[in-house]
Amino acid sequence: YGFSAITDVPACFAHIMSHRLKLSQIPPGKKQEFNNFQNAGFTDVAKGDPYQDGFRNIRFDLIKDGRSWDYRQAIEEVQAVKNAAEGEKKVAFQRNADKAVDKREGAMAVRDGDKNHKAAASAWSTVKK
Repeated sequence: YGFSAITDVPACFAHIMSHRLKLSQIPPGKKQEFNNFQNAGFTDVAKGDPYQDGFRNIRFDLIKDGRSWDYRQAIEEVQAVKNAAEGEKKVAFQRNADKAVDKREGAMAVRDGDKNHKAAASAWSTVKK
């Protein structure tokens, strides 16, 4: 199964360590993503792995219309809701997406082009337009 270089826990057990996060525990860069999902009508549960004084590897369980959505599909739905929105609500979606892109691009730069952050930055960039 291998070991995670980050946590030194067997990868097959890494998901067991995840904790459901309170809003105050979600890191700022992920909070914008969380807010956009909620504003688009998702029931959004954030989970993360304990690390030092906080959490990392933040993930979202996204539910809308009685079904689970994967991350990419949920961003596409946020895009559709944003496009139908007007005024300040539309601007809020764009502002949150812009901050999410900045955070993801920064993480990508630090992590030598991390493919997951690159994909997320690309997806969120469609919402910020």
